[in-house]
Amino acid sequence: MPGAHRVERNEADASAKHDASTLSIDRTASTDSARPLLPNPVDFARQWLHKVPDDSVQTEARSPSAGNPSLGMSMDRSASKKTPRYRPSIAAVKKASKQGLILRRAASMTGVLPAVVTATEPSHSLTASPSVFQQLDAAKEPHWKAKACDWLDGTYTSCFVVLVTLLAVFLDDFRLAVLPPAADPVCTGITIFIFVVFVLDTTAGSFVRPGYAFRFYWLIDFVATLSMLLDIPAVVNAMQGGGHSGSGIAAEEVSFLARGTSNTTANKVRQVTRVCRILRLMRLVYLYNQYELHKQVRSMEIQGGLTMSKPVHFGQRAVIAGTRVGQKLSHLTTRRVIIGVLGLLLLIPCFQLGSGLYGDYPPMNQSGLQMLHDMYRDTGNTQGFRDALSDYQRSSTYRLGHKMTDGLYSMTVCNDSMVRPSSSYPYRSYELLTVQEQTSACVNQQWAQCLVTTAVFDVRWNSRFGAMLNLFRSLFVIVALGCGAVLFNNDSNRLVLRPIERMLRKVRDVSENPLAKPEITKNHSDDPQMETRILENSINKICSLLAVGFGDAGAEVIANNIRSGGDLNPMIAGNKVMAIFGFCDIRNFTDTTEVLQEDIMEFVNTIADIVHTEVALHGGAPNKNIGDAFLLVWKFPKGCTVEDIAKVTAVPDAAELEGKHTASRLHQDSEQYWQIREVADRALAAFVVIQAAIKRSQRLQTFCQRADLLQRMPGYQVKMGFGLHVGWAIEGAIGSKFKIDASYLSPNVNMASRLEAATKQFGSTILISGDFVKLLSPTLKRRVRQVDCVTVKGSINPMELFTYDVNLDRIPIPTVQPVDHSVAEAAPVPPPNETFSMKDMENEFAEHPDLMSTWGVTTPFLKRFQQGFELYRNGQWLEARSILEETKTRQHPISGQDVVDGPSSTLLSFMAQSSFQAPKGWAGFRELTDK
Repeated sequence: MPGAHRVERNEADASAKHDASTLSIDRTASTDSARPLLPNPVDFARQWLHKVPDDSVQTEARSPSAGNPSLGMSMDRSASKKTPRYRPSIAAVKKASKQGLILRRAASMTGVLPAVVTATEPSHSLTASPSVFQQLDAAKEPHWKAKACDWLDGTYTSCFVVLVTLLAVFLDDFRLAVLPPAADPVCTGITIFIFVVFVLDTTAGSFVRPGYAFRFYWLIDFVATLSMLLDIPAVVNAMQGGGHSGSGIAAEEVSFLARGTSNTTANKVRQVTRVCRILRLMRLVYLYNQYELHKQVRSMEIQGGLTMSKPVHFGQRAVIAGTRVGQKLSHLTTRRVIIGVLGLLLLIPCFQLGSGLYGDYPPMNQSGLQMLHDMYRDTGNTQGFRDALSDYQRSSTYRLGHKMTDGLYSMTVCNDSMVRPSSSYPYRSYELLTVQEQTSACVNQQWAQCLVTTAVFDVRWNSRFGAMLNLFRSLFVIVALGCGAVLFNNDSNRLVLRPIERMLRKVRDVSENPLAKPEITKNHSDDPQMETRILENSINKICSLLAVGFGDAGAEVIANNIRSGGDLNPMIAGNKVMAIFGFCDIRNFTDTTEVLQEDIMEFVNTIADIVHTEVALHGGAPNKNIGDAFLLVWKFPKGCTVEDIAKVTAVPDAAELEGKHTASRLHQDSEQYWQIREVADRALAAFVVIQAAIKRSQRLQTFCQRADLLQRMPGYQVKMGFGLHVGWAIEGAIGSKFKIDASYLSPNVNMASRLEAATKQFGSTILISGDFVKLLSPTLKRRVRQVDCVTVKGSINPMELFTYDVNLDRIPIPTVQPVDHSVAEAAPVPPPNETFSMKDMENEFAEHPDLMSTWGVTTPFLKRFQQGFELYRNGQWLEARSILEETKTRQHPISGQDVVDGPSSTLLSFMAQSSFQAPKGWAGFRELTDK
């Protein structure tokens, strides 16, 4: 039915909406160790709208043609013929991208991955090894423990335990305050049930909750569980050694804790154990956090029109798993609050006189005085009264701390003085306690019949001891507040603020010096990796990647964008710099690529590692990696101008060697002068050492011994060409807001590339310009030879070409076994490059083994070639021919065999085109036709 496969634009949008509405979340993926990365919104939109293989595989699995191959073939043919390909509307793409972003945000908060992105990653994916974020989410406990913990900390279980805890907190007081005695057995049964629930929760949590058993929260739950035993009368009777039937009150009527209200120690135990029960209600905070997260996820679903087939319940532990920093800070804060509350409950009574810890106040002061007052009125001053007075005087004192207090200071009974003041000490008014009894006549103001009994007690030590306790209590509060503030601030500083300050400091350092290598913060083995540590190290890596990606040319781009506020602005103005530009190229790269295929990346990167290492060790900076070529830059000291370079090149070699001219001495004495010379020498040394390091590389030799490569190019060895030139260039960012490259724009950069290309014509590995040779030290100038003088396309100014002859025969070739398969499987990854350039040398060309053993010609040969070249340059080509024919072949310094000299052959070939007759108007230079 052709009409059944017609797809309109609105149908495409409807189909896209339906696919988005049926997305499901795979909860099992959150605990998978090989968890894939979340897609970005654009990838999500592409996968949703265009049916990439992940969806097509699922569609085929659900199709009825899976069990009938013939039916499947016919349906595929009909579908391929009749189902048109549609292009989704812009609105549909935006909607898919928006929903993909919402899905990513929800998954980043909940730790749950969408099933649509759980396809197996290819072997070359960057997610082949778990990332640091996947390691954070990876569950260390077995699967059954994770499932049991999810159930134990789930919504329904947590709500049930919270309700049981509320019963444990209020049940006993509610029974005594409201319920009749007939309800006591029912309350006892409920108490036993609560005890069993607490035991099961604590025991199960000890086995399945990570980091719970025998820790702080376990101890709190354990004490709260044991406290339930003190509300069971049978247990209390057993602890007291049986019932108290003679007391007239059954032991079952009042629990131990209820009876303990008249006992100070028991009352403190009651308070502490009740607090431990209340602390179990901390689950309410956990449930509230789950609820808030659930609301955020659901609001994002509603906002994006995304309906999940499996709703995100806020009671699952994997969903509420927050950051480690948040968990750590929350646990430390909660634990310190709990310890502080318990400490206050236990220690504050220690600073109160009425706590009973330092002595019990005698309860007979007032009642005993009433008894004496009545006895004296009835019997008078008899012996019995005097004995009672003596007992009253003795019982009024009690021990408070290490002293006795509240001694009877004076006493008057029925207006008769019985005890006179015992001391003339000047008491304060509150250091004497007065207790008084009087008859009703005194109330009726019948003063003749008024009898007053007054007892005055010495409470001076009581007052002093109370003042000392107040002092200690004030000190305790100050210390507690100070320690609490320090501890709370220390947690936030250690986990959050200090890492943020370190990040800010590192970003500031990068803004000042973008090329500085930041240090990676190492993790302690006993300290789990925190998100702040990951962010800190990620910032370091990002800054390092910026430095590596942008290089020296992009340092200003990085610094300006970090220092400035507002949006990203990579397109800043360039800077004019003076530098040496080097260009090198891998020979036979096309053939090598066709043979090596996937291994070409490792092949090029091995060479790049050697090139970049030697250039960096010689003061340069890699700038561009262009497949088989590399652009390398040696920048002169900051502030160096064209005039400064001209001053260096103006110094004659003889004057520099002998130091006869005052002007030359002034140039030699300047620090910048020697820095320019040193930069040029190091640039040439780097290109020579690179060739030796390439030949010495065992890894590259393994590539060279591959059978398929040798079949394509017999006797293949890695070879490169090098070009060096000096001049100005504009340094900065090239590109647009979509992609930029930090590089250099200048004809001088182009000239270095042309010099490298010309090495093939002259049969040499290194070609350097005359401007560069003028910057070399006099010793090196005697090692190079001029091979031609040319003009390049687009320029009328002649340029002198020089070469530095390199002979690598003294560099041994490492021995490797020939292989006919991937090099990645043939040999392990080599250790970092070891090179002689890492050693400190005053004169590198006289001390570096590679530079000492690779100079390819002798001084007599250079002088003879120079004679022939001067004749060629002066137009005496017949005389030049005889000398260059002589230098065309030279004896190998080791084997003694004849070696063809490339520059001599090139000049002879050029002169042969004119029958060794200089053309009319010969000015000593020719046009270099090839770029």
